Amino acid sequence: MNARNIIRIQSSFDAGAAKVALAVARLQLASLVDAFVAGWLQRVATNAEAAQRLLPGKTSPHAHV
Repeated sequence: MNARNIIRIQSSFDAGAAKVALAVARLQLASLVDAFVAGWLQRVATNAEAAQRLLPGKTSPHAHV
């Protein structure tokens, strides 16, 4: 392979396609983070409800024991 072929291959780089691929990757990452946070919030809410059932006398988080 000579230098002319290498330059021709490198000049065929499409910046538009790279931007689209980056945008897709960012959306996929945002979707994964969103799903992770939603699952975490669900677990926190479930744990909070379970704690309220275990401690029925506490009606306020600032109530004194």
